Amino acid sequence: MFPLLLVSALLQPAPEPDSDSIKGTPPLIVKAKVEKDSLVSITPVIQTVYQTVERERTVDGRVVKETVVVPVTVQSTVKKSWDLKKAKITNADGKKIDLDTLRKRLAVETLVVVSADGKPISKGYLKLMRADVLVLEAPLIPDPLPIAPK
Repeated sequence: MFPLLLVSALLQPAPEPDSDSIKGTPPLIVKAKVEKDSLVSITPVIQTVYQTVERERTVDGRVVKETVVVPVTVQSTVKKSWDLKKAKITNADGKKIDLDTLRKRLAVETLVVVSADGKPISKGYLKLMRADVLVLEAPLIPDPLPIAPK
């Protein structure tokens, strides 16, 4: 009898999500500051790059030079910028913040919640945060194209 009750409880339909449920793209939490009319975040990134190296090894008693590709782990930084002129700036509780107030609060690097796709952040995510957390909904400024080597 108990197994039947357990199975019937597990097979119940899921409750309907409410309007405050977590949906959409999760926001980013970045350490950022204001520079001119942009919010700027510089983040360290660890990545693997492949380098071609020459090495010698012994094959059948002879020294042979060979070229191989080896993985090397390197650390670099990535700079991301968001246009504050096109931004909606609020606290997590929805109170609007003007650009002058934002400049004062971000005079030094501070954690900011940023929309990952430039769209409004779901209320479900915002409910997880303190009311005074800075929230920014703005398009990411694309990186300039790299300059081709001569």
